[in-house]
Amino acid sequence: MNMIRLVIVDDHPLVREGLKKILSKKSSEITITGEASGREELFQILEQEEPDIVVLDIELPEQNGLEILKEVRQKHPDVSVLMLSMYPADRFAVRSFKAGAAGYLTKTGITDELEKAIRMIVHEKKKYISPSVAEVL
Repeated sequence: MNMIRLVIVDDHPLVREGLKKILSKKSSEITITGEASGREELFQILEQEEPDIVVLDIELPEQNGLEILKEVRQKHPDVSVLMLSMYPADRFAVRSFKAGAAGYLTKTGITDELEKAIRMIVHEKKKYISPSVAEVL
């Protein structure tokens, strides 16, 4: 089984650390190849290497995650993006999918769903829709 190369984008170091911890406990096949606090750092990473998936926070200080998502999809169409938000699905899920996201997770459901979402997006090439997002859609 191929390693899944992942980049985490969140402006809070604590959230990035938490995501790394969750993923290292749940899966030995997911490698975090980079982390960024915003757009600038993300695109520096993407210039060096192309991960399989980017976990992108929707709420970033200097630029909205949805705008960054659109730019990633334009410049790096082979990179999947899983949106992460503290907002309930009804606020941003539909907009995220329309902008090209491969999945949408709320930070409350992350521990149980994160690894499953990443595997589905990368290995099965399917969009990930959590039960709470499915209700909204």
